[in-house]
Amino acid sequence: MQKQDGINNQQAGRDIIHQGINASHVVDIVQSVLNTVYNDKVEIIVAKYMQENMKIFSTNLLEMISIDELSRKIIESPSLAFIIERTIRIVGEKGDKLDVDTLLKLISERINSNENSFIEIVSEQAIENIDKITNIHISLLTFIQIIQNMKFSADNIEELKRKFNYISPLINDSFKISESNKKYLASLGLLEINILKGNNTKDKFYQTYNKINPDIDKDEFISTFLDNNIKDNILYNVYEAYESCNLYQIQLTTVGEIIALSNIKKLYPDLDIKTWIY
Repeated sequence: MQKQDGINNQQAGRDIIHQGINASHVVDIVQSVLNTVYNDKVEIIVAKYMQENMKIFSTNLLEMISIDELSRKIIESPSLAFIIERTIRIVGEKGDKLDVDTLLKLISERINSNENSFIEIVSEQAIENIDKITNIHISLLTFIQIIQNMKFSADNIEELKRKFNYISPLINDSFKISESNKKYLASLGLLEINILKGNNTKDKFYQTYNKINPDIDKDEFISTFLDNNIKDNILYNVYEAYESCNLYQIQLTTVGEIIALSNIKKLYPDLDIKTWIY
């Protein structure tokens, strides 16, 4: 044992145990580090980053709704002011890490919702979660929403392929989603996972898209549109991703659904979210 400056040092091999460091010492050490890192230059850079993010978002917001109209809606629903303030703060802090376009569509749903409506509650919950998820997560929610719920009318299979090519930028990132990412989204309450849920994905695709040709039977549909020309077949790529990632086990919650629908509105601006969430 060696005693020095009121601190006992006990050496055992290469390990040293320090005794006698109290809470005030720890505070001093942490404050010293913060003072070194968070200087005036850093503070200026952070403030500039936040201001630029908030300015861009505010400009985009006011392209959707005029100041007068926004003021009227806030007078009608004062709590809206807090949601807008919170949204701008989120953008200021996370900025380039956010899908700002999807966030704008969410805040638009909140602004245009009726006081105490269900869409008001759901959109606010979605806004609270948007800075906790990535573009890959939004892509997954969108993929599930499209495959499980949205039906496309098309005259032939080539037209259907063109439609899937059109929406592919919204969903491609999720084609190899990990189990950890799915569990994380479940922890946020954006989706539910039921590992006991069975699903025949080929049957599902046939039931969804057989209206292209009502006379085609299931085996012919699968052979023609899912099993052949794999490399060039967008339908097969979508099917394979849905099957291999066990996405049939997933059901979106209402909050996850509104995020997905807001993302889809990038390509289908006339989509009415209120027909899905009511």
